[in-house]
Amino acid sequence: MSVSSLMQSGASGWASRHLIARPIAKFITPFQNATISQDRVSGASGGTWASAGSSYNSSDYSWNLTSLSTNFAGFTAFIDWEVPDQNYDIVFAVACSGYGTVFNNRGRATIGLTNDDYSKFFFFGRDGYESSGSTNWWDGYLSDNSKTEAGGEMTFVPETSTARTNWYMGFRYSMSDGSFKCYKSYDNGSTWDLIIYGTHANYASMTKVFIDTFRRTGSGDKIALLDADLYKYDIVL
Repeated sequence: MSVSSLMQSGASGWASRHLIARPIAKFITPFQNATISQDRVSGASGGTWASAGSSYNSSDYSWNLTSLSTNFAGFTAFIDWEVPDQNYDIVFAVACSGYGTVFNNRGRATIGLTNDDYSKFFFFGRDGYESSGSTNWWDGYLSDNSKTEAGGEMTFVPETSTARTNWYMGFRYSMSDGSFKCYKSYDNGSTWDLIIYGTHANYASMTKVFIDTFRRTGSGDKIALLDADLYKYDIVL
């Protein structure tokens, strides 16, 4: 099965193994054709945001941060997808590596969904180094520059973590009702743990999946696409 097709299993394959069919929507745009934005889509953190150098590696379907134009520079990659109807789930998973683990070169990776004009969001992620001293290294957003977990739309499973340079993360998002669950893996996909869950009010308008990464100084952030078909029984609603 081609990783470059991004997703990977249709309704018939899913239903044949489960009494309750939760068909997975299929991405139609190869990862290597993703559009790089010059502006950060998420607005997740304060400070300067500027475009940065990036490169694509077709051997492992990854985007790499190669250079910074200023402190806290990075890039966003948008991937278009098409959902045949509103009864499908989206499953998306990536491997993150090369993130800074000290204050000066700290960085961040997020993944999520957005609508056509980038005014509505669903996304979550974590830092390689948590500079605020928080005990939860993950956060999520349901609108631009607005954390909403305190309002009940997102629930977090607390984590007391340490600085990390690499991790896996993925989500399942229901296009029929906006429910979602986000997972982490710290052992290269062998086990997945739930970290965030909730319901998104704007599910019908989500049209693009994206990855977003930045770094305060240095370079090396890498986000590699994982074959979601391998983890569809771990990343579940």
